[in-house]
Amino acid sequence: MRMTILVIISGGIVIHAAMYPDYPFNKELFRRTFHKAWFSLFLTPISDLSDEVSCTLYNKTNNNSLCKAGEYVDWKCPSVGLWSYIFNIQYFVLLKLILLTLLYALFSATASKLSTESDAIWKFQRYHLVVDFSNRLRLPAPLNIISYIIILLELFKWMLRRIFCCTCKDPNLPVALKSDGRRFSIKDYTYWNQLAQEYDANQQSKEMEQ
Repeated sequence: MRMTILVIISGGIVIHAAMYPDYPFNKELFRRTFHKAWFSLFLTPISDLSDEVSCTLYNKTNNNSLCKAGEYVDWKCPSVGLWSYIFNIQYFVLLKLILLTLLYALFSATASKLSTESDAIWKFQRYHLVVDFSNRLRLPAPLNIISYIIILLELFKWMLRRIFCCTCKDPNLPVALKSDGRRFSIKDYTYWNQLAQEYDANQQSKEMEQ
C-alpha cells in the first residue's frame, strides 16, 4: 500500500508538470495534481491528451520579460507531446496492471488465511455474547437495584422454605446456589464440549497432513 501511495504521488506530480509546465504555484495546482492521480485508481482520465481547439500556440520571440515552457499562450491548455504520452502510459501501466494486481493478490492471500479460523472465531464470539447477556441483570443501571432486590427476595424465600419445610434439595434454588456447583446450564457445557472436539479434530487433521 505504501508503494502504491508513492507511485500515485510521484506520478501525479510528474504528469502535471509535463502537461502544464506554466501552471501557477497555488492551491489549485495541488488540487489538480492529486485529483487526477487519485481518481486514476477508479477511472482512466485521458481527456487531457486530446488537443484543444480553443488553445492558441505561443510564438517564441526575443522577449526577455516572458519565459514560457509550454506550447500555448494560455497556461490552462495541456502541452501534448511525446513525454506527456510516455509519463501517462508509464503511470497507468504501473498503477493499473502491476500495483492493483498485487493489492488484490495480497487481499486474497489474507482472506484465505483467515477463512480457516473465521468459523471458530464466529462461534466463540457468539457464545461469548450469549453468556454475557445471560449473566447480566434484567434492568440496566440505575434500575438494576430492583433486580438485586428481587434476587434477595428469592434467596430469602428459599431460605424460609429450607428452614420450615426441612427439605434437602429444592428445584427452585437459584443457579448460583445449586448443589452441583454449575454456574451455567448443561447446554452451555455441551456447547463447549462440541467446540473442544472440533478443535481437537482440526488439530489432528493438521498433524496428519504435515
